[in-house]
Amino acid sequence: MDYSTTDLFLATHLVCSEIKLKTIKRTEPKKAELIFEQPPEEVLNGYFEETKKLPTRRVLNELKNLKNRIYNTPLLNEEPQ
Repeated sequence: MDYSTTDLFLATHLVCSEIKLKTIKRTEPKKAELIFEQPPEEVLNGYFEETKKLPTRRVLNELKNLKNRIYNTPLLNEEPQ
């Protein structure tokens, strides 16, 4: 079972929590769907309840990496270069 989100900050939290990012689907120039393996409930609760603390530098690095990966993913209706 997969977990999908368009929330970049939630996606960053999942990556920092060692949840595997399976694929990125870029549907619009400024919007992407990030598909992960199903995270444990406590990981999602840690994000939504703001109870899980993550290292700041790691969060910023993973956010930057995700943005780069999204930007380099072609739109679904676009031919790869």
